[in-house]
Amino acid sequence: MKLKPVIIILLVLAVSSYIFYEIKQSKTTQNINFYRASNAFNDQEYNLAQSYFELDLEINPQRPESLYMAAQAFMQGKYQSFNKSINYYRQYLALFPNNPPLTYKLIQQLNNVGMHNELKELALKTDIELYKAAIWEHLDIEKSYFHLNLVQDEFKSLDYYLMATRIFSTLHKFQEVVNSAQEAIELNGLRKNNYYLLSQAYRNLKDFKKSKETLKIFELMNLIDSEKNPEQQLMHLNKLFEFKNELQNNLELNAFYIALLIKNNFISEASKKLQSLEFNKLSLPSKISILSSIQSTESYDLTENIYNNPNALLELDEYLLLCRIEINNTKPNTITNYCENAVKNHPHSAPSLYWYGVLLIKNKNKSKAYTFIERAINHAPWMDSWIIHLANLYLLDGNVKLAKNVLNLSINNSQVIQQFKMSNSLY
Repeated sequence: MKLKPVIIILLVLAVSSYIFYEIKQSKTTQNINFYRASNAFNDQEYNLAQSYFELDLEINPQRPESLYMAAQAFMQGKYQSFNKSINYYRQYLALFPNNPPLTYKLIQQLNNVGMHNELKELALKTDIELYKAAIWEHLDIEKSYFHLNLVQDEFKSLDYYLMATRIFSTLHKFQEVVNSAQEAIELNGLRKNNYYLLSQAYRNLKDFKKSKETLKIFELMNLIDSEKNPEQQLMHLNKLFEFKNELQNNLELNAFYIALLIKNNFISEASKKLQSLEFNKLSLPSKISILSSIQSTESYDLTENIYNNPNALLELDEYLLLCRIEINNTKPNTITNYCENAVKNHPHSAPSLYWYGVLLIKNKNKSKAYTFIERAINHAPWMDSWIIHLANLYLLDGNVKLAKNVLNLSINNSQVIQQFKMSNSLY
């Protein structure tokens, strides 16, 4: 009789767990098209993204994220549709009649698709002067200048100084161009057009020496930008530093220099510079450039000079590169748990799920690995290389039926899938 309360408690827990599982499964099923669309968009599979966003919007017609990303997807890919893109942007804005959530990127996108009337309406709704200045930049430069002067200090980021440089240049306010361009260069020295506008401003201010010097920097930056060979890029960057030595103190240029050192296998020099670099202050593209260089050259020990907190909250692209490094690194180091943390923080990112599965295989946990690779394929069924990988793992286990089932998940039915089926007698 004493066992009866225990049995009741266990039954309640079991039922609760089942209900929670069903709710979770239902939510995942309801959102699967959104997850697939997002993954396709990130993979630049824009045609697939368009299809999956449309499927999601049939079920969730007022999901803001789907409307916003669908608008972007329909401006890309083989089957781009200008009209559909504008329609989805309008639906997105209509969800927020009083004060839509604006970003600098959204304003640029609306301007690119010619939604000028909508932009004018947004200028009346937003209280943020930076956004008002950005909205009016291509519509009424004088209004843009008016709002630019009202931008609060907390909004004076790189975007502000780059925009200010352009606006001042258009209005022939050349001393203001010099001031804003120099601020932008301090924040990110990689923006070559900023040097060009600065050179023009110096010329109009009759400071021909500085104009010539800045134009030379622009030309060297242009050479670096147009060159694909890392050795040649490093040569041009060294010339730039020789020409203007103080540019070596610029954080973003310094990061670019480190990435090129790694690509050219000057690992010792790169390591010394990494130790003095404020990595956390870098822009995401600069971080990715350094991490990609480390991965491509297998210079995994360099990661110890960058990250020492496995539980730090990172951007998805950082997680994925660190995860790949974690998988490929054969030496013990501090880069651990990033694959697992990528899945925890981005549970519907197909690459996170897949590479965590690969790590689990490396760590001899195959049964758990299969679950994550299957989830990755469910979120990105166009990834034939992942499908073949999982099918091959099942074949090695002697499970032909599961291998066939996995191969049927491919939405492409591509030649590589057909060849794999043929070579393994899986028809």
